[in-house]
Amino acid sequence: MRSRIRRIRSIAGSVVLVGCFVVVIGRASLVSPPAPSRSATPAERQRIAQDLLEAERQWRAAAKRRFPGDLWSQDDDFHRVEQYRARRIAGRLKISLTDVLRAIDEGLRARPQGRRVTASPCKPRPFYD
Repeated sequence: MRSRIRRIRSIAGSVVLVGCFVVVIGRASLVSPPAPSRSATPAERQRIAQDLLEAERQWRAAAKRRFPGDLWSQDDDFHRVEQYRARRIAGRLKISLTDVLRAIDEGLRARPQGRRVTASPCKPRPFYD
């Protein structure tokens, strides 16, 4: 009797699992791709680069306060904020994230003076929270 109940439970579980796979595959095959985003104009890319350049000093100072003495984590935190802002700009202007990142790259190449464009070496943290 117990083996029969186990067998029924096993079959029921398998039916539920297969049903879930069918639903997921069906829904995934019916989804339409997102609409392609427009390309940013050179003037938009220049304005984006300028806006992010103006905010960079503040972001780096905030990262330095959050992670004193840990350059790797400071860079990581700075780029987290930069990525977040880049995604918001792309969504607001309805342009691709690639164009926003291209604007950042063009801005770095146009005005590298006084900006950190290197990677910090990975070292163990001086403290752990």
